[in-house]
Amino acid sequence: MRSTKQIWLIPFTIAACAHYDASSIVPFQPPVERISVRDGFGVAAEAYIDGESQKRTFDADMRATGVIPIRLYVLNKNTQPVSVRRSEITLKLADGRAISTLSAEMVAAQVGEAGSPVAASLGFGILGSLVAADAHSTSRSQRITDYRRKEFKDTQLGKDQSAQGFVFFKPAPGTTPFNEAELTVRFFNADAGTSEVVSVRLTRVQFEGAK
Repeated sequence: MRSTKQIWLIPFTIAACAHYDASSIVPFQPPVERISVRDGFGVAAEAYIDGESQKRTFDADMRATGVIPIRLYVLNKNTQPVSVRRSEITLKLADGRAISTLSAEMVAAQVGEAGSPVAASLGFGILGSLVAADAHSTSRSQRITDYRRKEFKDTQLGKDQSAQGFVFFKPAPGTTPFNEAELTVRFFNADAGTSEVVSVRLTRVQFEGAK
């Protein structure tokens, strides 16, 4: 029979395991020579593939789930305002396939599955199940909030204004390993009714393939 002290220790153990550690990040400010500029629109990006960096920034190693986080910086050097929408940002592979972005909520749901309360319920019974479910829900909410804060948001840019953030991609099952890809960003000029696409080559993506 477990002692009272041991029983009360269980909830705290489960809650500690389910805790999400949010962190701050240094804004992405690429050097001028790394910004691809076309007709006054600039884009810079880098694949954020180092496992330790991912753990510090997202409290998870996203490589295990096949998610590719990319740091993005956009700049408008034109006099007219333009908008950039996350839904119009794509990752283009060598075979011509274009991958759309994942939302922060979708990414958080996938990388947070390891913290499922199922294991706790198996190990600690009903009490463990209830406490683990509550802790997991809190951790999931914290993760989603933090990922939303760090992801690239739809934005409008005036002259010489910039924006930055993370965009996330997950290649479909069956995608073979690749190390290079092309990120495309569309700039919309609502006043003129026109748009311009700027592409930037990504190297060292180190995607290991999706089953």
